[in-house]
Amino acid sequence: ASGPTGVTGPTGVTGPTGATGPTGATGATETIKIGETSVGAKAAVTDSGSATEHILNFVLPQPLNTTIPYASGNSIQFSPATTVGDAKPIYVGFGSAQVGTIAMNTTNLNLATETSVYSIPMLNAFNIQSIAVEFQNKTMVNLSDNQVQLHAKVFTAPLGDSNFLALDETELTLAPTFTNTMTPGQIVYAQSEKLNISVAENTKLLLVIWATCTSNSSTTTLQGYISGSISFA
Repeated sequence: ASGPTGVTGPTGVTGPTGATGPTGATGATETIKIGETSVGAKAAVTDSGSATEHILNFVLPQPLNTTIPYASGNSIQFSPATTVGDAKPIYVGFGSAQVGTIAMNTTNLNLATETSVYSIPMLNAFNIQSIAVEFQNKTMVNLSDNQVQLHAKVFTAPLGDSNFLALDETELTLAPTFTNTMTPGQIVYAQSEKLNISVAENTKLLLVIWATCTSNSSTTTLQGYISGSISFA
């Protein structure tokens, strides 16, 4: 009969290293290309390529909009004109507004002679996204057969320059048109469509309002409150 299994002996000495095997086949070369870049709610990167040919698509987070508020504060009194050139510009700031002394011009306004212009200096470059303007009438005005329309526009000028150029895409016509009798509390309003207007750094912003009418009448005087906003990113 077989006897019991003996105790395992010690491990032997490691043998010599074997010969190096043959080099394997070269693998496929991987490439990386940049695909589309878009703006979305959250940052993300996706690969729309293959296992070896990558195409990276980037989604950048939408920058938060910033809004500049405008308000006349106290009511402001002004008169409409049958032509733009006979109207006076109204400059709106933070809690105050002023009727200008120069003639309204929808292309450019040189404010070198004005005592106050209410422009706002912007040190960084930005894109204007939208603007909105509202006028609330304060007093009763009998227009008879006259019709009054309010307009708004944004002008810009470099820092240190008094010549403001219009941003034509920002022009608004407030609605509805005032007709017959203007009553206290009556509101006209306008808001732009989605804008994307690039504005360079070190630029001043100026919000300007003016009023036109269908028939000239020295008795047609408006008084009310102006408010508005410019949103940018």
